[in-house]
Amino acid sequence: MTRKSLIALASASLVGAAALATASPATAQKVDFTDKRIEIIVPGREASGNDVYARVFAPFFAKHLPGKPTVICRNIPGTGTIAGANQFQQKAKPDGLSIIAVTSSTISNYTLKDPRVRYKMETWIPIILSPQGSVFYVSSSLGVKGPDDLPKLKDKALIYGGNSPTSADLRIIYSLGLLGILPKTHVWGSDRGPARIALQRGEFNANYDTTPAFLQNAKYLLTQGKIVPMFTLGVVDKNGDIIRDPNFPNLPSFYEAYQVMNDGKKPSGPSFEAWKNLIQIGVMANKFFALPAGTPKNIVEAYRTAARDTLKDPEFAKHAETIVGGYTQVIGDEALPIIKEATTISPEAWNALDTWLRKNFDLPLQQNDTEEKKGAKKKT
Repeated sequence: MTRKSLIALASASLVGAAALATASPATAQKVDFTDKRIEIIVPGREASGNDVYARVFAPFFAKHLPGKPTVICRNIPGTGTIAGANQFQQKAKPDGLSIIAVTSSTISNYTLKDPRVRYKMETWIPIILSPQGSVFYVSSSLGVKGPDDLPKLKDKALIYGGNSPTSADLRIIYSLGLLGILPKTHVWGSDRGPARIALQRGEFNANYDTTPAFLQNAKYLLTQGKIVPMFTLGVVDKNGDIIRDPNFPNLPSFYEAYQVMNDGKKPSGPSFEAWKNLIQIGVMANKFFALPAGTPKNIVEAYRTAARDTLKDPEFAKHAETIVGGYTQVIGDEALPIIKEATTISPEAWNALDTWLRKNFDLPLQQNDTEEKKGAKKKT
């Protein structure tokens, strides 16, 4: 979403940091990456959603950046993308030879104040931001036929597998909680691919995927009649309203699903404010590329121009339809307010989310050293 009218809402810290970051000398100097090697730091393992995203863009950055440099992806797995993001913060130089592929997990850990985070996302300079939707589906073995059967899920023993309650899964399980259909059993320690396979084996009966993962890896299950899509999280339009996901126009958004489950009542209050934070993290700012603080303005603009040229490239359109298709890509400073919304949570929304996590998983939103030593319990 371009959302030009929202740029003024970006905080002084974000706008100021971005301005400072791009105010280096030699801004008029021509950029030339001839014979250079550029690394895209990819927090997380190979074949993850973030890895696929980075590797789709990499050859087009190589094609459209001045001098046609070699562009490689370097995966840094560990601690829910924190290890890679920390390393980028500590080691990336502002010379244009290192960029980072940011994913919702990176943003979530930052926003929810994971004590292991050492990176300063507010200082990173966005190149291109790519929203990605999320779709919740269940096994057809539950006997439901579609979104009209959402209320029937209240009487089903849902079994859900994911990474952890405070990982990227939070946006889905919190949504299910607000809908009154939180699964009775959770199995933690599973990434999306293994969780999807477990659903196929009958071990789980509820799952979600991002739009690219669904279109590439789960759609055939729908064709075979093995899964039933129930709702999407939706997307935020330029007016700030929650609307249907353009890739799933026949599925209700969470906003609509909530009204179905609550006799037409619209969601509101701190709990809904917390949910809107999660959709900003998990959908609107789901993926983006960024440069480190201090990168000169001419290098920043070279990357943003390469991103614009990539979106116009017919070859990119062929390869990237299932990665960015259906969502408006946001380039440059217009991404700042979206990132700001994703990384800012009010005390009231924080307390609502924290209370919900403690109640349902015996897990605080943020564990300090004392709580970690005691060992916070997780329900399954």
